[in-house]
Amino acid sequence: MIKINLYPESKKSKLVFSIKLEVGIYLAVLLVLILSMLYVTSILNSNINSLTEQKRQKQRINRILLKKVSTIREYKKQIKILKQKIKIIKKIRKKQNLPVIYLTELVKKFIRNKLWFTYLTLNSNRIYIRGVALDNQILADYIKALRQSPYVQQIDLRRSSKKQIRGYDLITFSFSLTTKK
Repeated sequence: MIKINLYPESKKSKLVFSIKLEVGIYLAVLLVLILSMLYVTSILNSNINSLTEQKRQKQRINRILLKKVSTIREYKKQIKILKQKIKIIKKIRKKQNLPVIYLTELVKKFIRNKLWFTYLTLNSNRIYIRGVALDNQILADYIKALRQSPYVQQIDLRRSSKKQIRGYDLITFSFSLTTKK
């Protein structure tokens, strides 16, 4: 036997079903939103951890590089100091040979057996000389030859006088010369 219910369904059961359906849909959407938020949070946390690790690595590399830069700066300072010292040493070596060069010039222009030095002193760029010559012309020739030297800047004849030494009439002289640096 078949029963057919010809009575209309109750409005109450439809309303309950509709409310249950809406609540189910809202819960499903809420569940999907929560799961989506958890997934996004997980991805963001993973990115944050990755970026944090990258930051630590870069900071570590930065510290290493800063140490190297500091070392390089120290080397540059040392190189600068060494260059200054080398420059000073070269200057000193150049000046160190000057007295020898000056004396060589004095001797090169010297007139043998006609001119004699009795006193010679060298102070920085000034040379003081006293001596004896056979006559004024020999002294004048010697001073003229010295003036042509590339190392002599100026000659000042301080004194020239006739003097008898061991029976000979000789010229005693005294002059100073300024050297070129």
